[in-house]
Amino acid sequence: MNENKLLLVDDEEGIRRVLGITLADSGYEVLPAADGAEALQIFRREAPAIVLTDIKMPGMDGIELLRRIKAEKPETEVIMITGHGDMDLAIRSLEHEATYFITKPIQDEELEAALGRARRRIGERKKERRYRREVEDMLAEMAEKEEAAAGQTDRGLAASERREIGRIGNRINVCLLGLDRIIADGDVADLQRVRGMLEEIAARLKTIGKTTC
Repeated sequence: MNENKLLLVDDEEGIRRVLGITLADSGYEVLPAADGAEALQIFRREAPAIVLTDIKMPGMDGIELLRRIKAEKPETEVIMITGHGDMDLAIRSLEHEATYFITKPIQDEELEAALGRARRRIGERKKERRYRREVEDMLAEMAEKEEAAAGQTDRGLAASERREIGRIGNRINVCLLGLDRIIADGDVADLQRVRGMLEEIAARLKTIGKTTC
């Protein structure tokens, strides 16, 4: 998906023109669409990372457009534009995993807040994918080292125990990498998950200790 592209959907030409200028000034490549059907065609062709769409439109409305976009590319950030009397529709859009909703008349501060939320979510997914790749690469490297060192491991341990110890070593390294990320990013959201992994490791080590005594 192209993070610089933004699909702007509204059946009112004036809103498309004014919002398009504002968004272009913010650095986005704006892709305007006058209705949901046109927007869906552009979305499939251009794959924008962010969609900004009105809720009430003739033909395919914003809720249906949101539903179809999420069905095809769930990671797309979709911001809904709604009138003050359409709060029930705004809530429905959140139930369909809209990123945020803003109300007309659109204020620059509210628009920037919604776009900032979308950009943060995109950045978090990039960070998560990078972290997952690093973990997978590290596990592959650890597995190779474990296999190479298997013949030199203590012969007093059974083969299954040696494999289990190797897996535990891998898990410890995953935990350490996770803690490094938390420390670097100042993000504590994954602390509970890492703590659970360490508890599991401790339990496995106790089990192995009992079987080898």
